[in-house]
Amino acid sequence: MNIRTIFLFYRKERYIFSFYTLGVLTSVLSILWGVLNVNFESSLIPLQYDLFFGISRIGPPSQILYFPFTALLILIINFCIGYMFFTRDKYLSYYFGTASALIGIFSLLYMLYMTSFSV
Repeated sequence: MNIRTIFLFYRKERYIFSFYTLGVLTSVLSILWGVLNVNFESSLIPLQYDLFFGISRIGPPSQILYFPFTALLILIINFCIGYMFFTRDKYLSYYFGTASALIGIFSLLYMLYMTSFSV
């Protein structure tokens, strides 16, 4: 099967299709937000913020994009595993789709929060 037939197969199920679409859109939006709002000319930026200790990890600006790209990779893996289970049990695919949407949303929230610290 190619990607077009898988896409059309998922499109029949409205909720699964909307979960994966939301996950992809928020993941891509978080990557774009990071690329457009991070100053890549600076030497170090905060990468992790802790509630009790403040900024707990500092690194080069390119490392702030590791989390959104990892989230997009997890979304692709969830898509493939969800498709394998969709052919057998449709309801387990709902969980994978929901997890993909939540991963994308949290990735976007991370980028919005961490880019507020970078100058």
